[in-house]
Amino acid sequence: MADSDWKQITAAVMILIAALLAISPSAKALMVEMSIEDLTGQADVILTGQVKEVESRRGADRTMIYTYTTLAVDRYIKGGAGGTLTIITEGGNVDGDGVWVEDMPEFSKNESMLVFLKRAGNNYSVAGLFQGKYDIEYGEVIERNGKRTSIDKFISRIEAAEPAPIAGTETPTSERTLPTAVAPTNPQAAPGFEMFFWIIGVLAVWRRLKK
Repeated sequence: MADSDWKQITAAVMILIAALLAISPSAKALMVEMSIEDLTGQADVILTGQVKEVESRRGADRTMIYTYTTLAVDRYIKGGAGGTLTIITEGGNVDGDGVWVEDMPEFSKNESMLVFLKRAGNNYSVAGLFQGKYDIEYGEVIERNGKRTSIDKFISRIEAAEPAPIAGTETPTSERTLPTAVAPTNPQAAPGFEMFFWIIGVLAVWRRLKK
């Protein structure tokens, strides 16, 4: 095979790789919309509560920052036990250094909310990232479209999606172990890389046979 032919094949492969990368979303670049039913099924704990403390700390490797939000629980809707719990999210500010992570929910001291949570070791992460947090104002839940729904009606939707177990009798279905700080969200492997290596292998064999 002539060098010019091989160059053309190589160029075509590179274009294919670029196309695969362009359409391959990462976990943080693609947010799949989740309904109340989806969030209810994914969550180990659902509650209403108020933020009492927000503190950011550096991870064990000193390169990532995590924010620890302490909630005072008003009501458990699904699972849960105890008057307070801690939510861990990626990102935050420490000593003037800030890390922002796309799609992560943000918390402010004294704000009230309804949250869908998943177990993260002894603490919790938010199911569905920002989608799993709903602000509460004047006894109403603020939905994604700005619509305000009474807490009781919103909770009824959750209970209709999955009957809530008796508080304190939850079974952790997604328990995972955390490192010193928190296990960061693992990006989904971009689809197409297996095809890429397969193509490279085939071309290498083909070139060797043509010689």
